[in-house]
Amino acid sequence: MDNDSNKLEVERSNRSADGLHLLRWIDPKTLTKEEVEKLWDNLKSQDYTFDDTTRGRGDIFVAGMIAPQTEHFAFGE
Repeated sequence: MDNDSNKLEVERSNRSADGLHLLRWIDPKTLTKEEVEKLWDNLKSQDYTFDDTTRGRGDIFVAGMIAPQTEHFAFGE
């Protein structure tokens, strides 16, 4: 980002972003229970997202979502 920090890089030019326009910030404060469950279901189906101590731990997922030092993004739908 340049001086205009309120706009994403892909909004300020016609550069090809190869799908970055599909990147959506997730605000955990506005998520419904159903949206959290959908995210969790999608995430837990991916082998690369967990190590042996966190696999299947929804409590760790939620703690990470609400931690103030983290940001989360969804790609696509």
